[in-house]
Amino acid sequence: MENKTLNTNDHPSESIDRIVRSSEFAKILSISKTTLWRLEKNDPNFPKKLKLSTHCVGFLVSDIRAYINSKRD
Repeated sequence: MENKTLNTNDHPSESIDRIVRSSEFAKILSISKTTLWRLEKNDPNFPKKLKLSTHCVGFLVSDIRAYINSKRD
């Protein structure tokens, strides 16, 4: 995974990889949070979650895009 830094000349979305929570990830895939949880447990290619705090996790948008693209093949 590439480490990106903020460049004031670039658009922020191009410089920083956004983190989304599980509920938004489920909406992106048009599935329930329960189905998202099942995919996470059973699909070895499912994006790894990032621990943001004790009770908060998220996923990198770049990992979500890669996961969706891998399902297209």
